[in-house]
Amino acid sequence: MSTRSFTFPEVLRHQIATTRGDLRSENMLGKLAQQFGRAMGKHSALRDAIGEVVAGRWRPKRPDPQALASTFEPHERGSILVAAVFDAFQAIYERRASDLYRIATSGSGVLPEGHLHPDLVNRLAAEAAKSAKHVLRMCIRALDYCPPVDVTFGDFLRAIITADVDLVRDDDLSYRVAFIEAFRRRGIYPRDVRTLSVDSLRWPDSGRGHEADRVGRLAALIDDKLKELRDDARTRKVYFERSQRLAEDLRNMIRASDFVRHELEQLIRRHVVMSSPHPEIENDRSDLPQFEVHAVRPAHRVGPDGDVVNHAVVVIAQRRKVRLDPADPASPPLTFRGGVTLIFNLATFTLQYAIGKGILDDDRLHQQRELLSTGRVGSAWNTYFGAPHLGLAAEPFAMLHRSDEELAP
Repeated sequence: MSTRSFTFPEVLRHQIATTRGDLRSENMLGKLAQQFGRAMGKHSALRDAIGEVVAGRWRPKRPDPQALASTFEPHERGSILVAAVFDAFQAIYERRASDLYRIATSGSGVLPEGHLHPDLVNRLAAEAAKSAKHVLRMCIRALDYCPPVDVTFGDFLRAIITADVDLVRDDDLSYRVAFIEAFRRRGIYPRDVRTLSVDSLRWPDSGRGHEADRVGRLAALIDDKLKELRDDARTRKVYFERSQRLAEDLRNMIRASDFVRHELEQLIRRHVVMSSPHPEIENDRSDLPQFEVHAVRPAHRVGPDGDVVNHAVVVIAQRRKVRLDPADPASPPLTFRGGVTLIFNLATFTLQYAIGKGILDDDRLHQQRELLSTGRVGSAWNTYFGAPHLGLAAEPFAMLHRSDEELAP
């Protein structure tokens, strides 16, 4: 007997026809690791973004805005984020497909009984695919707008909104509102934002007033180096090697130039220390605080209206050596990390965003100490296999991610 695999468009059309276009009902699209979930004795997938099985029957999940604050297991927290993004996708799909439903129902909004017409299924599937593609791109673009360390779900929401505003000025279909509402329903709020609106969630613009020209020469230099990188790199390996070299060159240039280091520190001093020695931050040979430039990469994007965004993304990170318990000299060491993501606008040679987490932020350090002391978070080993010294149970799902290098704590 011959078998064949089904393409994603075929599966999508099948699910649209099965659910009669209602992706809020049980369907395959919102499920993760279905076969593994059934193998473990579950009735459905390992994790389901939109529903759960209770007493052998599937039922939709109701968003719980309190769940995130009381959930500490990494996979369970991840499922809350997945559900929020999937909810945003559903809202966008329903908005895009609303005119098709009005036409198909003569304005009543109630579909007739029976199977959907194949033409309607195809049109709904096309809108679902386009919505999914847009949501995926919004989430991927947001990665360039995240701080380099200690990223929270609220930071990710701000990154999604900021990246989308930069590329798509007019949000005619309310994509950004869909994300804000989906995250709000699950209690995902940025800590430093008082209102959930597009304007308040967007990262503050750094390129204003006299500060806009402070790093103009640095931005122009980065632009020249990135052009050389694009022209010379013929393979991914060469591109990676030369981008790493570019990051090292940029770090050396910042450290060697008192003017560049001083002017840059005026803009990012809340996140990284560059000029003033600190007892918990290692110094280099010049007795200046050590820092690393982890990445220098271009971000060239074209919006739906043909608008071009030409950015350079520079990631700077720093480490601070502290004790888990500051009152106990014998307490185990803790590496506290800070850093900043710099987004340069290469059209104006200005620093547009400085998105970071402060290396001297003692409130954040206190939170990390509290979480580590209570065992709610820990190393990668603790995440997957438990922390015996804290009495945490092992996680059997970890074996899916296991490699030989991960067997040693």
